[in-house]
Formats: sequence, C-alpha cells, structure tokens
Amino acid sequence: MKTKVAVTTLITLLALAPVVATGSPPLYIVTELKGPGGASAYAEGINNLGHVVGGSQQHAILWRDGLTIDLGQYQTRSTAARDINEQGQICGTYYDGYLYGCYWDGQWSAIGAGNGYATAINNQGVVAGFGADEAYVWSPSAGLTRLGTMGYQGSYVGGINNIGQVVGWTSSGATSFIWDAGVMQEITGTEIDFANDINDVGMIVGRCSSYDHGYMTDGLGNDTWLYMENPEAINIHNQVVGWTEFAYPTGERARLWIDGAGHNLEDLIVNESGWVLRRAMDINDSGQIVGSGWNPAGDSVGFLLTIVPEPTTLALFGAAGGIVLKRRRRQEPKG
Repeated sequence: MKTKVAVTTLITLLALAPVVATGSPPLYIVTELKGPGGASAYAEGINNLGHVVGGSQQHAILWRDGLTIDLGQYQTRSTAARDINEQGQICGTYYDGYLYGCYWDGQWSAIGAGNGYATAINNQGVVAGFGADEAYVWSPSAGLTRLGTMGYQGSYVGGINNIGQVVGWTSSGATSFIWDAGVMQEITGTEIDFANDINDVGMIVGRCSSYDHGYMTDGLGNDTWLYMENPEAINIHNQVVGWTEFAYPTGERARLWIDGAGHNLEDLIVNESGWVLRRAMDINDSGQIVGSGWNPAGDSVGFLLTIVPEPTTLALFGAAGGIVLKRRRRQEPKG
C-alpha cells in the first residue's frame, strides 16, 4: 500500500518543476486514477494545475489534489467530463439516446447545440464542440455560435486554444479546418485531414487517414511526422501525445513525441512495472500526461504521468518515501 500523502506531495513537487529538454526522453511517475470505491475509470483531460477529468460508471469524475471527486450526472443521464480549464470549468457529454454537450461550473448544464460533443474548453471559458453536424463555440455569456461547414455536410471540432482558434475537420474527412476570428478556412499544405488540437502558438496536430500517420503542422505547409497514428493533444512546448495500434498481440499503446523522437510511454515509467498504457489523451504545459490503460493487476483505469526532473530525481524520490527507481528497457517499436 502506497502512502497517499507522500505520493501526493511528490506529484505536486514534480508538477511544479520546469520541463527541461535533455536530449533523451523524460522519465515518469505513474499515478493510478480510479473511480469512487476503486471502480474502473478513464481520464480525458488535464489543466496546468494538474487537475484531471474523465469518467467512471456513467458519472463524470474530477481528480484533484489526491482526491477523487464525483461530479455526478446531468439530469441523471450518463455523463463524462472531457476537458478542464485553469478556472475549474469543465466541458463534457451526456447520453440521452444520443450524445450531447454539457458544461460544469459548480453544476451541470446543457449547451443546447444538438446531438454531438463538447470537445474542449479554454481558459476564457469558451467551449468548442459540434452539434447537429456543425462545429460551434459556446460560453455562458455569449451563448452559441455555429462555425459553418465550408459547404460540406458537417464539421467537427478537435480542439481550441487560449487565443480562441478552433481546429477540426469536415464530414468528408477530406479536409481539416481552422476557425480564427470568425472565419473558417481549410488548413492547406498539410497531410492532416483530421485536426485534433492546436496550441497557443498555432501548432496543429492531427491524423492523415490515407497513411494512418500523425503529423504536426504550422499551417504554412511544414509538416512533421510524429511516429504515432493518432495524435490527441499538443502542449506549448510542441510535445505531442496520442496512441498507435500495433499488430496483435500488442494492440493500442500510448505514445509521446518529444525532441524529434517517438516513444512508447509505458517504457518510460520508473516507479511501477506491469502497466499497459493504451491511449494518451492530453498533456499540460508541465509535461503531465493523462489517459487510460490497465494497471499491473489488469484493472481498466485512468493514469497520470508526471515527469521526474534531472538531476534531482533521487533526492525527490528519497524525500517522498524511498521509492526505488527502475527503468524498464525495451526495444522501441516503429510507429
């Protein structure tokens, strides 16, 4: 049994440490994220304070400061949290025959955009999502703004940054878009046809369905191959997380792209062996990563990865209770 106070203290210290590029991939402490009563769970989003959201047993869940907080449901309907900003405002989805977007700021409320998803929320409290086959932005003060479809049957949102830029794709899957200052336009000069996220300096990540590869683009015709099939999120340092489905029996594995190289995240865990990290869904500006997988006991859980900074690794571990460092070495698969 791990000492909760010691581990929580360590995670807090590491989350406050700066991200340092060392030329080799970072190492991580893994923290298990379960639902109330130890139920299975999944993690979807993280903010720069290290607060994580996801779901468990049809309830939205918030993991904050070592606590598991049940956010309940929108009107007793199955509800999941998708993203959280620095103010603690959350967007999510609920199920009522179809999926619909919803918003949390002390209680759940419906966005009212039609069936679809509330995908992401920025620090200005603006939610980006799609409903009734059209991308939108929404906030409590400004209400709903539909973004258009560029003449296609539908448009769908991948992410929003703190500038208010929105990225996504059209129903054809043939083109990705960026919406900026009220104008939706195609992201040109890129292999990306499903744009999943954009950071605050305008770098975009997404998937090319023709090649089953993930790319990062600056929107000016410069693509970078990310060594993963499905990039899900990018932080301010252009570090990217997502996942790749390898051939049987390996299956899905969470991936990290950093400093020009791709890595299986489970190979970078130092404090506990036996994890299977299936999908990495979000990364914050401190390099903390969340997603879902199986713990060493085979339980389906969420995970939080926190970087162990060098050269203070051993000192921090000793202060938190003498956790023994162990880095598993495996041959790096191609992805």
